[in-house]
Amino acid sequence: MDRVLQLSMYALKRLKNFDYIKLWYFTPQGCDEAILLDQTCNQDALALMQVNSIMTLRLIDAVTASKNVLSDEALSWDHICLAQQVMLHHMKELAWEEEYIFVLADFFLRLHLHPKRLHKHWQEAIILYQAQIRQDWHRKLSNIHAEEVFNISAINENLLKDLVEKVSDQKKAKMMQQ
Repeated sequence: MDRVLQLSMYALKRLKNFDYIKLWYFTPQGCDEAILLDQTCNQDALALMQVNSIMTLRLIDAVTASKNVLSDEALSWDHICLAQQVMLHHMKELAWEEEYIFVLADFFLRLHLHPKRLHKHWQEAIILYQAQIRQDWHRKLSNIHAEEVFNISAINENLLKDLVEKVSDQKKAKMMQQ
């Protein structure tokens, strides 16, 4: 299990800062890449970066996103289910507030148990929904001036229905082009 749970320094840094991070980093493929990077890169390898016209040195693995990363929308529901478990584990390891861990776990559980998840276009819409809502939630979490973070586990059924229509329209348009 430890092999699957290893994350890249990039992913850990983003998670530690409450920043949105694509779920791919928590999939077996993302964790395997982190292990490979860890085995092939010198832990002290540095890269020269320019920040506001000032040149600085930074650890390579802490500054770069994977070139193999997939968007959440490109992941299967099975990959999302695996990834969220690994992400929740690391949130706990990084001492996130229990409330945030709980509501995010509840969010994924509610999506997984959604009564229409297996209906036509709904699973794809749920994948889009989780990506969009999680981005908004992390944006609020990482904003130190945010007064209150919304309850991510409260499913916005209207937005979900809109996304089902969007998926349906995209499929119809694709069929018309063929």
